[in-house]
Amino acid sequence: MLRFYLDQLRYVGRPFVPKSSAFYDDLLFSLDESRFRQEMRMSRATFDAVLTRIIDHPIFKGNSNNSQAPVAKQLATALSRFGSCGNAASVGSVARKFGISEGTVDAFTKRVIVALVSLEKEVVRWPTTAEKRIIKHKIKSKHHFASCIGFVDGTDIVLATKPSMNGEDYFNRKKRYALSAMIVCDYSKRIIYTSCGFTGSAHDSRVYKSTDLYRNPRKYFKKDEYILADSAYAISSTVMPPYRKSEKRRNLANRRFNKQHSRARVRVEHCIGMLKNRFQCLKGCEI
Repeated sequence: MLRFYLDQLRYVGRPFVPKSSAFYDDLLFSLDESRFRQEMRMSRATFDAVLTRIIDHPIFKGNSNNSQAPVAKQLATALSRFGSCGNAASVGSVARKFGISEGTVDAFTKRVIVALVSLEKEVVRWPTTAEKRIIKHKIKSKHHFASCIGFVDGTDIVLATKPSMNGEDYFNRKKRYALSAMIVCDYSKRIIYTSCGFTGSAHDSRVYKSTDLYRNPRKYFKKDEYILADSAYAISSTVMPPYRKSEKRRNLANRRFNKQHSRARVRVEHCIGMLKNRFQCLKGCEI
């Protein structure tokens, strides 16, 4: 009896929030391809492919007697948050859009993240020997860098608010709170290696030196293979940055090298730009 009374008290004074699932039930999958991409940040075919790969994950089974919402709805809810920034990405805004509670939005998002992270090693992977051969051929024929298999750059994953613990460590040179991340992509701008977790104040070179890519280079690079990097990275047998300003001024050959280097390496900057513009939560993560 006491338990019943306490449960009733929880709801006293709570305002009624009208809900409608019309967006998901009636509208979303009736949209044309262009508008579907605007909402889900991916094509309908890609949505179906992602759904197929995560639908059997144990996180969607649960131990409760009550069945969960369809995995497609949970994925759509999470993608709506991933593709938005600022107020549009707020839990309340997404909850009203899908006709569910704020707590349910959080639950859906967490489940989808767990399922997606489980695919990381399959999706974000180092190229095989055959794939490297194709990458090296494309880079050499286009930019004249023989044996180059990719491009590396650092980026910041912006946080919407200052972290409550050691917040000053997350404040970076761009005067915002963030996490430091590193991305390596191939010629086609496909991400083949990532690292994230350092605070925003960490230098790109420090992030790179913490990775397995740096500590065990022979696991990833064969003889003469390397990646192109900007001047924040130290030169090594597997990393080729451009000439620094003092060296660049010495002769015309160095300047020409840097120009060609920049033309090739810009692909990783494009890759990062595409990632953040598709999933705009990376411009202001609500953590």
